[in-house]
Amino acid sequence: MTFPDYFSPANRDLVQLFKLMGPSILRLGAGSVEEITWKGFSPVKRTLDPAMIDRTANFVAETGWTIVHGINFARNSPANAADEAAYVSQRYGDRLRALEFGNEVNGYPSNVPFGGHRPTTWRYPDFLGEWHALYEAVSRAVPRARFVGPSTVGNYEWAQRFAGDAGSLIAELTHHYYIDDGAKPTSTIEKMLAPDPFLERMTTDLVQTAASHGIRGGLVLNEANNFYNYGSDAVSNTYASAFWVIDFTFRTALAGCRGINIHCTGTGQGYAPLVITTGGQVLEVRPEFYGMVLLSRAMEGRVVQTEVETLNTEAPIRAYGIARSDGGRNVVLTNTDARSTVPVELDLGIMAAELDPLYLEGPSLAATSGQTLNGSSIRTDGTFAPGRREPLRVSGGRAVVSVPPLTAILLKSR
Repeated sequence: MTFPDYFSPANRDLVQLFKLMGPSILRLGAGSVEEITWKGFSPVKRTLDPAMIDRTANFVAETGWTIVHGINFARNSPANAADEAAYVSQRYGDRLRALEFGNEVNGYPSNVPFGGHRPTTWRYPDFLGEWHALYEAVSRAVPRARFVGPSTVGNYEWAQRFAGDAGSLIAELTHHYYIDDGAKPTSTIEKMLAPDPFLERMTTDLVQTAASHGIRGGLVLNEANNFYNYGSDAVSNTYASAFWVIDFTFRTALAGCRGINIHCTGTGQGYAPLVITTGGQVLEVRPEFYGMVLLSRAMEGRVVQTEVETLNTEAPIRAYGIARSDGGRNVVLTNTDARSTVPVELDLGIMAAELDPLYLEGPSLAATSGQTLNGSSIRTDGTFAPGRREPLRVSGGRAVVSVPPLTAILLKSR
């Protein structure tokens, strides 16, 4: 945000790319939130000033998105945080979804990246006291402000304790998720695409925690991607990442998670869905972004459990359903096998005439380019004109779909 040509309405390429994903939520935070201070309060890497907020406000107005705005927690004062929040609230208006303090605060006492902000003796009660001090000051300055937190990572004990101690003060319980360290040699495509038992357990536990403490917005994984430390080279930026983001989104939704924010470093490191220079130029649209665009067209209602019938019981077919708000059905099928086309029989549970398909296709799981949606690429200026594929017929609420190798298909009833 502190780069003048990045989140700016003048950056037409980025505006158009955001519009491709439809109205969504931009989280301005992550590790860099502790490297930026409002009006130069503390000598860190960059200063956030009103002109930067103005540009970002105009950017989200152009895209139709809303914002979760992060405020420096590591080096701040209640008065400075309140001053920032007041300006942000006035300038973003209805586009401001919520405020949050800091990023991955349970890592502050460590020396890992984005850690070292507090002494090793700093513990959860210390965090809670500091959080309340900022909350009280900001609430006085912006009485109608909404807050999310605690934006922890890894071990989720702090998130559970925070829900009990501050659940009545927050709109969403937030935590972060990554599979593993991208620097490890074991961070492979195979591991990325395998089910992660920790994800299932963590999501289930935190959904229940949010519900038990009456947090109306439930659990939101407000920072996530495949492997942390900016991803795994030749893994996180491959076509396989498109399948990962599709599967991750549906698995968490089925577990009751209310939303996710996919972390984008922007500068091209590892898992960035878009590669963007500090001058705002979009250099590359990566495979994961294609998966996100497919998801934006799929998520038009409530995610439901879906079962499919296939003769090939060993095929890596996954199926997800969406009960649309208009009464229709969307179905997403994925096949990560490189050799087999798999016939699948669907029972839609409703009567429909046809299914309109959107095919995500690519040359190999390890490919870093060549992916398409209905045969069309997404250009760096946001231009996208997908071709039309032949609709699939539905009879008696059932349809047979052949899922080619290395393909994800979105099917929309009509």
